[in-house]
Amino acid sequence: YSVEMQNVLDEYLPKRSRYYQSLMDSDQLEKGDFYGNLKTSFIILICRFDYYNEGRHIYTFENRCIQDVDIKKGDEVQTIILNTKGTMNDISKPLKAFLDYIETGAIDNEDYLIKEIDDSVVFNNSDKKWRNEIMTFEQELKNTAYLASKETAAQYEPRIKDMVITMIKSGIDKDTILETSKIDESLYEELAKMYKPE
Repeated sequence: YSVEMQNVLDEYLPKRSRYYQSLMDSDQLEKGDFYGNLKTSFIILICRFDYYNEGRHIYTFENRCIQDVDIKKGDEVQTIILNTKGTMNDISKPLKAFLDYIETGAIDNEDYLIKEIDDSVVFNNSDKKWRNEIMTFEQELKNTAYLASKETAAQYEPRIKDMVITMIKSGIDKDTILETSKIDESLYEELAKMYKPE
């Protein structure tokens, strides 16, 4: 199984689950292995939003035949999307307590698992070493994203410049060019001096 937490609405949530599934399958089999060795798998996405807007706390998916939904594909794959914003009475009390805890931090003192989870959260939050490791990891992720965006920008800069030159030569107005290309006004002025038609 793979359990993932999703705090922010992701329009590609189903494809994200498909990606997690492919990772799990590729981890289980070596090249040339027997497919029968693949284990039953569950992708569990805990979401703080209702992706399908149906009010359910739980959406369970498996592959079935479109022409006859009673026929299962038999690949032993299930995707379970849990929704903290559900309104239906469609899950057990312990699971509801867990989703409420994720959403609000409220502790059901009768539920030993929620109490255990909260104790673990409190302990880890007070552990300076653990917090520093998490903060360092988050900073590394941010740095990687920043460098990737800089690299992408550098990669596309010549193409954007060519597009702006073409737009200037075509007589398209300055505001439209700036809005479309997102280039600096100083770069626009520099290019306009060279390429603006008389």
